[in-house]
Amino acid sequence: MKFARSLCFLFLALTVCAFITSCESHTHEYTETFVEPTCVAEGYTLFSCECGHTYNDNKVDKLGHEYGDQKVISEPTCTGKGKAIRTCIRCEHTETTDINPSGHAFTGSWEVTKPATCGSPGIESMVCTKCHYTEKRDIKAPEHNYGSWVTKLGASCSAEGKLQRTCSNCNDIEEKTIEALGHSFDSWTPIIEATCKSRGEAMRKCSRCNELEYKTLEKTDHEFGEWTIATPATCQTKGTEIRYCVHCNYAQSRYTTDGGHTFGEWQTSHQPSCTSVGFKIRICSSCGFNESGVIEAIGHQYGEWVDVIPAGCSTGGTQKRVCTLCPNEEYKETEPRGHVYAPVVTTQPTCTEPGVVSFLCSGCGISNGQTAVQQPTGHKLNDATCELPKMCMYCPYTEGSPLGHNWTIGCDIPKTCTRCLKTEGEAPGHNYVNGVCVRCNTPEPALPTPTPTPTPPSDDEGDDTPDDNPDDNTEG
Repeated sequence: MKFARSLCFLFLALTVCAFITSCESHTHEYTETFVEPTCVAEGYTLFSCECGHTYNDNKVDKLGHEYGDQKVISEPTCTGKGKAIRTCIRCEHTETTDINPSGHAFTGSWEVTKPATCGSPGIESMVCTKCHYTEKRDIKAPEHNYGSWVTKLGASCSAEGKLQRTCSNCNDIEEKTIEALGHSFDSWTPIIEATCKSRGEAMRKCSRCNELEYKTLEKTDHEFGEWTIATPATCQTKGTEIRYCVHCNYAQSRYTTDGGHTFGEWQTSHQPSCTSVGFKIRICSSCGFNESGVIEAIGHQYGEWVDVIPAGCSTGGTQKRVCTLCPNEEYKETEPRGHVYAPVVTTQPTCTEPGVVSFLCSGCGISNGQTAVQQPTGHKLNDATCELPKMCMYCPYTEGSPLGHNWTIGCDIPKTCTRCLKTEGEAPGHNYVNGVCVRCNTPEPALPTPTPTPTPPSDDEGDDTPDDNPDDNTEG
């Protein structure tokens, strides 16, 4: 049996291999057949090969039903639905739908079938013209139309009265009660006067029905005179006082408080200290009684806390304070004060290189690891001079060239720089050509005119003026 089954499987495998081999060597030649779409199915083109291989392509959407007009198969009623049917003109598929109820058709107005009265509502109705259904609704009962209240029975001091009124529509009678008036008594009049020792009696009368009412008058209070001392009080014992009623001589007594000691000022008999109590005493000036008291211990009066071991940034310290009244000392441990970081320049910036700012504890100098960059200061240049360029005040950096001397030349002064006032050589002096200096255009000064010598007079002129030089015998 197993052998036969294996043989069948082998035959089947060989057949499949032969079919696959034939298909691989076969070229399909398809015939196209268009399948029309229907109301519920898509259309498509069927491609068929003579070898039996087929496939579908070029699908077309299904047409959907195309219904004709609806036909009523059952008419709706006032309250029930009807039915309508329509048929597809292509595939004769039918579709049934509901027709909503037509609703009642009431005509005319409401008719009163039961009139409303004061005590009960009425009824009115309408009839449907199609199904003769009768719809009813209530008519609100009207209010009673009562007249004015009329006294049926008058009220007295102790009995109730009655009022009534009648409805003009239905003669219904409504009643209500008048409360009893209650007695209208006049003021109480004593019949027997009350005293300190006995009760009295009083009476009053109703002004409407003359009924009498009585009541008991309670005893009156004693009317006492002033208190007088029966037994005087002392410092430590109470006294007694007594007083009498002015009407019945009834006596009433009471204790007085003791006089109490009349103490002087407290005197300290033993001074208190920081930790131990003191004592004080005072004496009654009336009986000499001594009273002592305790003065509470003062308690230590400490000064300010002083560091014994100052607290560090991360380690605690110790403080003490000393009592100002005794040598007692008190100690306490203090908490570490913690690091207080402040910016410190650890690398000074230069003209061209940035500096470094570290955050160091002001107490121990430890760094918190944070740093900041301080920008380079930049060159601070002096002004250039005639012989030197611009130079940085903090480093050898120079910029530009010297300005150079701005010489000015004068005939009367040596060569001088107008910026730095440096001089060279000596004044060259004027160089006059044709009466003008060729350097400064200064005119040449005129030479001084010589003073003429006076001519002496001759003898022929008969001058009688004596000769200035009598010794001169030279002849003219």
